[in-house]
Amino acid sequence: MRAMILTQQKCVDESPLAQQEMDAPQTGPGEVRVKVSVCAVCRTDIHIVEGDLALHKMPVIPGHQIVGRVDETGDGVTMADTRNMPSSRRTSLTSCPKVSMTNTSRHCCAVA
Repeated sequence: MRAMILTQQKCVDESPLAQQEMDAPQTGPGEVRVKVSVCAVCRTDIHIVEGDLALHKMPVIPGHQIVGRVDETGDGVTMADTRNMPSSRRTSLTSCPKVSMTNTSRHCCAVA
């Protein structure tokens, strides 16, 4: 997968994000993986990038406001379970009723 990675916090004027190809995360039990079509950043992401908010782990992929499609389900999840997500297989994590995201992980998974 292609991602914009933050490896060092600094002013956005200094272009702190670097595009990188990386392995797609594997789903765990009870998780779904969402292939991101569009990602936006919010002001909190900018605070993280610029170092106004401390990070517990680096590198990090900023941006949690996404739209995408479920492309893999973990053990115990069926596609019928994803119907609780908006628009069945198409989803926006910010409007998903059950979502677990953290800036301390390398990726985000919606929890079914």
